[in-house]
Amino acid sequence: MELVEWRDANFEFDPNLNSDWEADADYINATIGWTKETELWLLVVSEITPGGERSVTRIPKDNVVSRKRLEIIENDTKRRPYPSNPPGLN
Repeated sequence: MELVEWRDANFEFDPNLNSDWEADADYINATIGWTKETELWLLVVSEITPGGERSVTRIPKDNVVSRKRLEIIENDTKRRPYPSNPPGLN
């Protein structure tokens, strides 16, 4: 599993809006899941079912800001397999 931070390819910055979250033109998303790479895309899979992969986020490789491999802890209810304060979830 990985935490992937990426710039939204479809984000349209509107300088005429005064909202705080749009003040930064580098709008960054954070997605957690299993990753696969193709020539142009980084695929982040959130669910793997007996029928196959579901909830796949396709991110253009050029938009990836960072990737962090996460530790998965079996049978431990006190720790989480992701940072305690992921970016964008303050």
